[in-house]
Amino acid sequence: MPRLAGVRRWLGVAVSWVLLGIIGGGAWHVIAHPARFTKFGDQWFMGQLALGDRFGVDGWFAVIGAGISALAGLAWLMRTRLHPVGVVVAGVVGSVVAGAIAWGTGLLMAPSAAQLAELTKAGVGGSTVPDRFVLFWPGFLMAWPTGFLMGAVTGLLLLDAVTTNYRRPPSATAEVNRGRSVP
Repeated sequence: MPRLAGVRRWLGVAVSWVLLGIIGGGAWHVIAHPARFTKFGDQWFMGQLALGDRFGVDGWFAVIGAGISALAGLAWLMRTRLHPVGVVVAGVVGSVVAGAIAWGTGLLMAPSAAQLAELTKAGVGGSTVPDRFVLFWPGFLMAWPTGFLMGAVTGLLLLDAVTTNYRRPPSATAEVNRGRSVP
């Protein structure tokens, strides 16, 4: 039965990373707003300010991913005291999977290219259409395992601070009481 409990525990961890990825992708889609094109005459333009907004989608993906993964790393390391190296390795792999799921979830929730093309055809002068909702640099996917590692290290440090006894041992206290100084 202990083997079955271990399988159940790892299955629970895998399901939790999938759920965190779906939640992260949904939050990314809701919070991040892609840049917008504006129609002037018969042409679509994107100004400098809107062009700067184009990379905000990537930034929000990194912030959300690092935050979710850091909290997961902190919680997981504070809860699991056995085999911290195995926990960290599994957490890094799980966070990469969660990041990929978040990426896919955000893209699935965004309007398709066909829907954006329909909006551009129906646009009149002064109307705006959002840019594609994409992750322009896939390197931001690494925010998920980086956040997990930050949370895990914080969890290990907190666990060490909680479990370490900072008092003098009783033998040292007895020697101080006899008049001898103990360094």
